[in-house]
Amino acid sequence: MYSIISVASLVLLFSPSLALAQVNGTAYGFATGTTGGGNAVAAAPKDLAYTEAGCYQTGCTPAMGGQIYVGTLSCGGSGMTATTITYDKVGVTPLVVGSKKSIVGVGSAGVIIGKGLHLPGTTGGVIVQNVHITNVNPASFSKMGRMFIVSHYAASRFTVSNTEFDGATTTSATCNGDIYWGTMFNYCHDMLGRSPKLGADSVKTTIQATNNYFYNNLGHDLEIYSGTIALIEGNRFHVVNIPMHDGAESIATIYNVPDVASASACTAILGRACESNVITSSGGTWPSTKSTMSLNTIAALKKYLVTLIMNAGVGKITV
Repeated sequence: MYSIISVASLVLLFSPSLALAQVNGTAYGFATGTTGGGNAVAAAPKDLAYTEAGCYQTGCTPAMGGQIYVGTLSCGGSGMTATTITYDKVGVTPLVVGSKKSIVGVGSAGVIIGKGLHLPGTTGGVIVQNVHITNVNPASFSKMGRMFIVSHYAASRFTVSNTEFDGATTTSATCNGDIYWGTMFNYCHDMLGRSPKLGADSVKTTIQATNNYFYNNLGHDLEIYSGTIALIEGNRFHVVNIPMHDGAESIATIYNVPDVASASACTAILGRACESNVITSSGGTWPSTKSTMSLNTIAALKKYLVTLIMNAGVGKITV
């Protein structure tokens, strides 16, 4: 079944709206061919305290802007203080999205508060556009507990674009106001680390990370693992501590365009020059990783590669 859901406001309980929206533009990148709900008639969503043990770091209490860890998984180490936390149970389980669906925000009012989206491995053909998701564990994400998007368990092909990842928070894991652990035309700011984490050890992942803007991030931005084949081009890093984590140079499957010569070298394999990455007012170093093997793998997928630059964030498209 093809479905389109127009999101005007979802504040724990969905607030129905007569304003409806359709998908703007056509899916590109690795999501090429995705049609979402197609031309189905749009429908507004309908209406849809839990207390649990937890803990917090003794030196980073909630009063200091720290997080409370729900459950006992993170409470076994030293320096942790036991507590209880009461929260709305609606946020415990995500909204499960089926195949061939479009979830589209209306103007800048498309907000999901307190609940995330779950696309199972059996789900395909989904478009989420112009939606702000906040207070949960596109296109803007803000006030997360930890991770913005988790994709490596059952992902196939997808594109994350025109999205703002807002890491500013009043409940930081390290009491510094930034989220830890946070991708194309995206704006990532006020992050503490893993912004983003690309791949996992021994998990094969192919990524084009391009046209992203990283700003005011105190930890490391790109964290890349073995098994990841990555073309990293055309990104801007401004006022960040570490643009790419220290272990990247040991990974032989990354092409991060570290100099003018490597940008020109793409022409022979991709049929075009690669875009250089720009790093300003930042710490750390930009490693030199020029794996032609990764470029050859990417070349086989070049019909999915993107080069255009657009705006990131909710309310920036016409619907």
